[in-house]
This record gives sequence, structure tokens and C-alpha cells, in this order.
Amino acid sequence: MHYQKPQSTLGLAISANTRATKADTDQGQRGQHNSAISLVCLQPNLAGLRQWALRQGHILDHDDDLGYALKQASQQVFGHLTFKPFTLRDRHGQVELLGYVPAADALVEHIMHQACQSRTVQELAQLLRFKRAQIHPMPANWQQGQRLAFVVRVRPVARGRLGRFGGVREMDIAALAARRGQRHFSRNGAAHTPARDNDRIYLDWVGERLTRRGALLRSARIIVYQQTAVLHRRFSYGRSYMSARSGPDLVVRGVLQVRNSEEFSRGLLHGIGRHTNVGFGCLLLSPADRPV
Repeated sequence: MHYQKPQSTLGLAISANTRATKADTDQGQRGQHNSAISLVCLQPNLAGLRQWALRQGHILDHDDDLGYALKQASQQVFGHLTFKPFTLRDRHGQVELLGYVPAADALVEHIMHQACQSRTVQELAQLLRFKRAQIHPMPANWQQGQRLAFVVRVRPVARGRLGRFGGVREMDIAALAARRGQRHFSRNGAAHTPARDNDRIYLDWVGERLTRRGALLRSARIIVYQQTAVLHRRFSYGRSYMSARSGPDLVVRGVLQVRNSEEFSRGLLHGIGRHTNVGFGCLLLSPADRPV
């Protein structure tokens, strides 16, 4: 399998003083993979993946979101080291699939090589184009106070009750705040009406979740907002079926500051918010002076 070294043109390179060292990689190869993280970049055949997903029943229509199908494909190839979180993005007309794997780059390369030889997952290895993969070892230690540019696709939702006696379901956090008739308080204590400042609600939500992941939000803006339907497999009365649920779909770009190295590394693997296993919450990073 051809292995490409990390390239700065990907926009994900980290400054030299924090780049993962050979010792970090060797430690991961000795079995301590819980401390090693790799970012994998693929250029998948999306048309072929849609055909595969339709045959497998992972999507219902050609236009469906591929998040659930990519989750299943990743699990079949990587097992317990599956992509989570991951994201799809269009870069100069080429769609890329990027995801974090809790393993050293040498182990990820080995798994991909095995997949290319395996009869059971060889089709998926070809559709995901493993032979063009780029594997980026992430830093083992982040500098406290270090600032990084980031971009992340998120789904800002929370569980809410429909009316006094209604059931509980997932809702847009801005709509939930408006339904409750509550004022929203930002991090500095200023109150405002959700309906008049949904962007601030969403950005405060991102900031709160970054804080849980060992970082502080320094600046951010929403560059994409849309409502999309995401597929999940549900089970009821002994049978399974695909269900689509609509919700907010945002892409946020900004600058964060590392507060705690260990928490931040874990945060990369956990992702930001809900639905990190179907394409949301994957933090893509670059030096603060070089936007992702």
C-alpha cells in the first residue's frame, strides 16, 4: 500500500514544536494505542459508496446523507478503531473524508493494507481509496495556551419535551430555548432573546462544548447554516428500519486555545456535540495564522 507523508497543503499540519515524534509513534506501535491519535484523509468514490449503501440498506435514496453509511463502512474495515468523529468536506472540487483514529499511524497503515488484501472488505477498501490515503500522526502533547485555527461541522441539538405532557425528542437548541420562553445567557452573563440572536446561542453552545474538551473558544463565526436530515437505524418490536430526522447543520470556523493537553487529545476523539458517529463534531485544526 502506498503511504503518503503528511502534507501542509492539506491545511491540517501542526507547528513543528508540537508535531508527533517518532518516539510517540513507536510507543503506539508497542501497544499503547490509547495515547496515539492519527488523522486519516481519504478521497472516497462517493458514487460507488452510494451504490454500496443502497444495496446494504444503509440509505433509502441516492440523495440521502451518507453519514450512517460511512459509519458502517468504517466499522467494517477498522472494527473498534472506527472513525469517530469524521467529516466530509469539499476541497478544491475534491471530496475528502477525514476522521480520527485512536492508533499510531503505522497501525492504521497496517489495517488499511490488510483491508486491501481481504476478500470481505476489499470492495470497501477500493471505494474508500485506501491506496491514496494520507495519515497524519497528531501531537502526543499540546502546548498549554497554544492557539489553533479550527473548522467543525456540528449539530446543535438537545433533548426537549413537547409541551407539558408531550414526549421527549431531539430539538434545535435555539428552537428549544424559544419554546421554553427562556432568556439565554452567554458566557459573559449578558442576556438576550433566542429568536433575535440564534447565532450567539449556537456559538455559545460550541464554546461550552470546547470547554468540556480542554479548550477555550477565542473567536468563531458560522460559515454554513442549513437544515438537513440525518439517517439512523432504529429498532422497534424486533425489527429494524431506517429513520430520517431533520435538524440544524452548521459549519463553524474560529480560533481556540488549548487549556489542558490530555483533555484536548481526548476531545479530538470524542468530538463536539451529538451525532459524532455520523459526520458531525470533527475538529479540523491548523496553526492559528493559517485557517483550515
